[in-house]
Amino acid sequence: MIVYDIDKKALAKFKEDMSGVVSGRIILCDSPQEAAQGDAIICVTQANTQFLKDEWVSPGTIVFPMGSYQEADDALLLNAGEIVVDHIDQTLHRGALSRLVERGLLNEKGITCTIGDVAAGKVTLIRNPDKKRFVSKLVLVQWILPAQTRFTRQR
Repeated sequence: MIVYDIDKKALAKFKEDMSGVVSGRIILCDSPQEAAQGDAIICVTQANTQFLKDEWVSPGTIVFPMGSYQEADDALLLNAGEIVVDHIDQTLHRGALSRLVERGLLNEKGITCTIGDVAAGKVTLIRNPDKKRFVSKLVLVQWILPAQTRFTRQR
């Protein structure tokens, strides 16, 4: 697990608290760019800035922004091969994608499906190592694990 936090004390405490829970190494980073190197990026912040840059994220990576604002830059969102959301109408009006919608750069047709569609087996997502996948969470975090389990089984 690769982890970054702007607060170095919080970063050290996270490592201490999670070392008995996480199997494998916990690597602490000095920048968000370093932390963006992995198969999955999970942003759990209150940030209101677009700090996660498209050029940092490798193809095949899945991005989970958990904040209420847009943590990923416009290019990352617009270049995603798939956009999966918890609730389409809510996502279009609040959260990571709403600024793009307001500016006319994204609409409902640009969203691949909902996390619920994946979990219910209505949509099959095939992992594409050449495309980035963006999963926007606002309310239904509980769908991530069942959806990931189903996605893993479908590989």
